[in-house]
Amino acid sequence: MFNLNRGEKNEKNEAIDNNTLFRIASVSKSFASVAIMQLVEQKKVSLNQSLSNIFGYKIENPFFPGVDITVEMLLSHQSSLIECDPYYSNFLDATYNAKDGTQIPNIKEILLKGGKYYNDCVFSKTHAPGTFYQYVNLNFGLAGTIVEIISQKRFDEYERDNILTYISEGLQERATFNAATIQNTSNLGVIYIGSGGKWQPNYDNYPSGVINQRNLTGYQVGTNGVIYGPQGGLRASASHLTSYAIMLANKGKTKSGKTILSPESVQELLKPRYQYHGSISGVANDFHLYGLGLYTTSYRRTDTVISHEVVKGHTGAAYNLISAHHFWNDYTLTYIISGALNGYKYGTGTIYEY
Repeated sequence: MFNLNRGEKNEKNEAIDNNTLFRIASVSKSFASVAIMQLVEQKKVSLNQSLSNIFGYKIENPFFPGVDITVEMLLSHQSSLIECDPYYSNFLDATYNAKDGTQIPNIKEILLKGGKYYNDCVFSKTHAPGTFYQYVNLNFGLAGTIVEIISQKRFDEYERDNILTYISEGLQERATFNAATIQNTSNLGVIYIGSGGKWQPNYDNYPSGVINQRNLTGYQVGTNGVIYGPQGGLRASASHLTSYAIMLANKGKTKSGKTILSPESVQELLKPRYQYHGSISGVANDFHLYGLGLYTTSYRRTDTVISHEVVKGHTGAAYNLISAHHFWNDYTLTYIISGALNGYKYGTGTIYEY
């Protein structure tokens, strides 16, 4: 288990340890998948259910009318959605910078023709839903919104009550999708970036020790689950990620024996829905075997975490941080590296070299 920082934790020079929480980027995605699978177990939603059926309005790729986009396609990055800028980035800015809940845009504003952030470039013109793998953060923004629609709870609160509380047993802080709920801001690690040979705080720097709660007055649950970042906004420590990896390796049970998922649901998460077979199926420099928010290392030399081992898990990279949770046989490997002075080595592989 690694939790490394090549700079000060914050401007107060506080040291980090394995209880320090960082914004762990795309490792967050599989937590949204786990939430979906819990709701599947409760028969409140199904993996083959269309988004149109769940959201109550027609969601389809305009270049492939009549083809359903399903929950399974979202979680396996085969929805045919594309993060087309500036439309997607403008939607994110409006979501994160809204002064209150009434100003948070409905997610349909980027999905439906006529929406404020819509352009047909947010859908693939060449690949129908379910036929091509393309890693897209918006898929998990939609997944988080589905969790809200089905559970009628805000995404961060559902995760807290049903997953994060249990992987946080015995730790100083609970992992959270809402940074303002962290009890002691000294336990939140700053993400640093190298600039001119010097370290600069890049994200989650709160030298005053205060993280203000967002004003969500007027927000309607189920209209935009992106507000707390199911695609990449989880704050967690390497210790949390280890507990989480152990839960998945234990077929859904935490170290203390709490059942988060059934063994069958864990198997569904891990079962590859996509396998790279050249440009006809996906992208060479991305994951080669992908399930529902979790990947499996493949037979390809460029897709290796541990030599000669088939490893499952997920990685993350954002704001100059990289992270991962992995498990195989009786082992787990988790790490959080919160800054590289001269960037990270990517090379020819599908994951960062560490």
